[in-house]
Amino acid sequence: MPTATLTQLQDRVRRAADMENSTFPDAELVDQINASNRRLLGIISSAGLAENFFMERITGTTLGGAIVLPTDVFQVVGIDTKVGGFWMELLVLQWQDRNLYEGVAATNNTRYHYVLNGFGTTSPSALLYPSPPDGVAYQVFIIKEPVVLALPGDKVAYPNGWEDWIVYDVAVQLLDKEDSDSRPAQVKRQRIETEITNQAQMLDRGEAPRVRDVRGGGRGLDYLVEGGGLWGI
Repeated sequence: MPTATLTQLQDRVRRAADMENSTFPDAELVDQINASNRRLLGIISSAGLAENFFMERITGTTLGGAIVLPTDVFQVVGIDTKVGGFWMELLVLQWQDRNLYEGVAATNNTRYHYVLNGFGTTSPSALLYPSPPDGVAYQVFIIKEPVVLALPGDKVAYPNGWEDWIVYDVAVQLLDKEDSDSRPAQVKRQRIETEITNQAQMLDRGEAPRVRDVRGGGRGLDYLVEGGGLWGI
């Protein structure tokens, strides 16, 4: 995947804002580049494309009824646990079903639900329902937070030249701060957002999965899980 260093991004921002001889503080410019880098990842994730380019798999075993997640997790795409020797995807516990597993004990064939907890803290986790015993194997598919750029050689990596969104987003902020015309940079930024959206629409992402709850004597309630994954809140 193509990369761009922090120094290259700074130079491109200054050119895009026509501020190559500006005395704008480097430290502030770096902060804005990092903020825009995170926003770009959010746009790509919202389009359902992050898992195509940035998804990682982590594994482990449950402890205390939960799965401990990395502190730098940005998005959880999906979670599986081993059931009968096979991987089975976990289902998101809907708010209206928060008491569904009250008093229910897990078995060797339990298909768990999960709720994300502690995002934005130093101890994010996925709480499983019903509570599993310790030692249940899991695999979690995640998108990590973008690396904070600090050194001149630190890099971002995006497909299709999408890192230019960072360049134009920061250029817009610089131009607006000086009461200059930022509309050309806004147009170029929007063009990249449109390209991201169009690419997402071209992918055959299939039908949104229906979660079937068969607990309770065949009630068979269907829940539609929308989107390319679950955002931590």
